[in-house]
Amino acid sequence: MVLHGFSMTLFAPDDVPARSPASTRRFLYPLVFAVLIGLFTRLLASAPPEGEPPLPTESPSLPLPNPADRILILAPHPDDETLSCGGLIQKALRRGARVRVVEVTSGDAFSVIAHRLYPDEPFSPSLFLRLGEIRMQETRRALSRLGLPSSQVTFLGYPDSGLHRLLSTHWSRPWRATRTQAIRPPYNGAGFRNSLYTGESLLNDLTAILRAERPTVVYYPHPGDFNQDHRSVAAFTLMALNRLNETPGWTAPREASYLIHGGERWPWPAFAMTGAPQRLPLPMRRLPEERWRSLSLDSMESRRKRAAILDHRSQHASLRPAQFLNSFARGTETFSTRTRSRPTPEGAVLLEPAEPVRSPAFDGAADLVQLQVIAGNRWVRIRSRLQARPSPQMRCRLEIRTLEPEGRTRWMSMEGTPADRSADGGSCGLVGNAIVWKIPRERLGNAHAALVSVSVVSGRRPVDRTAWTLWSLSYDKGKRSRANINLPRKSDRVERRQ
Repeated sequence: MVLHGFSMTLFAPDDVPARSPASTRRFLYPLVFAVLIGLFTRLLASAPPEGEPPLPTESPSLPLPNPADRILILAPHPDDETLSCGGLIQKALRRGARVRVVEVTSGDAFSVIAHRLYPDEPFSPSLFLRLGEIRMQETRRALSRLGLPSSQVTFLGYPDSGLHRLLSTHWSRPWRATRTQAIRPPYNGAGFRNSLYTGESLLNDLTAILRAERPTVVYYPHPGDFNQDHRSVAAFTLMALNRLNETPGWTAPREASYLIHGGERWPWPAFAMTGAPQRLPLPMRRLPEERWRSLSLDSMESRRKRAAILDHRSQHASLRPAQFLNSFARGTETFSTRTRSRPTPEGAVLLEPAEPVRSPAFDGAADLVQLQVIAGNRWVRIRSRLQARPSPQMRCRLEIRTLEPEGRTRWMSMEGTPADRSADGGSCGLVGNAIVWKIPRERLGNAHAALVSVSVVSGRRPVDRTAWTLWSLSYDKGKRSRANINLPRKSDRVERRQ
């Protein structure tokens, strides 16, 4: 019997005595119950949410790799390369393409797994270093099963759960990793052993890898991923690609991004279904600019990917991480093929996934659905629209990493409520359902582009946030009349604190 990726063989050898009716019922009832549960779960996985029209289950096909391809896969943690690209790696190698995998961290800060593996040991830097060694060895084993030799795998050894610190506050000042207490890669064989834990070092290392590999296609995390390390690797990748795009003689590679942490319904259901395709959450599928593409795996590729996922044994020591990893054992892999390293023109409006945000503080009115950056001669306005009108007391956070000439950059983080008259040197106001930030141009230096992300914050945790997006900040007076149609009208006065 074959049921949507589950295989089951029923047989009765001749030398086995016949079962009694009662024994047969005891045998069949659990079997029938398991089959019904499988059918019901499959129905839930394929059915659209209530009130939504049915949409295609699979995206258009991703172009197959060819022998001339040089594929670079950037993974924030060990196992991300297998979850996202386990089938792609097999197809690419079989078709003669070259594949290089780069692990940015060694996954050495996962305290839940560390406690499961060493329940009687107190947390210490040496314990987490052992965890990092285990996870790197598991990655080599998994990729070897997929056909990739360890010589094509590079571990950079940057701090797990610390990449956002490097992107933001520790650009040139080294950060000491919370778990390992290291300030540079502590592992033998790390790709750049002398690099300090700074954002500048990570950007330089990624740029050097891209320049050496000269890939024809780069796979990296989706910048809208919920995990901060994944989002940060995406941001660093965009900065490195943008830097190289301005270099004479550089041929820009194709780009594809993969989603690992995408919310409650990604991936769904939470177990392996090697015969079923991945199904994107409905809000993601409604964004045509993402250009989602699907890569179909044959039965052998699916089974081998499933076995490679199981090679990450440390992650199966706890039920919840194990269920999550198994959810990526599917019959397809899905990628966004949107080119993100070219800055989005200022004045454009980008859509964000529209999902219900359940927050007792905001009653669902914190769902960011649009982002717009408008560059002027004296001011830069950043307009983020929400699904419903927010409370004036709702806290908002704006994060910016600028790109300036000669590789210079600066970090800016502003937080306030829509009722604030000013927020860390800029203004934050509420116009209809939109939060509008107004930033003096001099605060951005000579930036020609910037990575921008907006968050809605409850306490210290973000309720919703936009993907990191690279925006052009070039001011063109001739285009100002066209951009003005998206600016708030003078009659829509910003609400301010009395």
